[in-house]
Amino acid sequence: MNKFLNASLLSKGLLAFCALAVTTSVVMAQPAPTSTPLTQEQRQAKHQEMREKFKNMTPEQKAEWKAEKKARFEALPPEKQAEIKARHEQHKSKREAWKNMTPEQR
Repeated sequence: MNKFLNASLLSKGLLAFCALAVTTSVVMAQPAPTSTPLTQEQRQAKHQEMREKFKNMTPEQKAEWKAEKKARFEALPPEKQAEIKARHEQHKSKREAWKNMTPEQR
């Protein structure tokens, strides 16, 4: 490009916009870092650790934990709260159905 074209593009900000667009597209084209899913043993160990932590809490710590969870839930938008409640009800109904099954049905 000649000097006039560069100067006119720069004065209009188009050159800067093009440079920004190229930079942005390069950054956006890079895949996001993915975390590998946990194995079943890792999930079980994590859940066991959480159970142990909760079992070792004092009643005051449990009350504080419950209050924090409740505050976080109430801070969510109503549609998200409804979605979580629906998932919880679905889980409870599946769990109840499983409890009512005989060992042969499981």
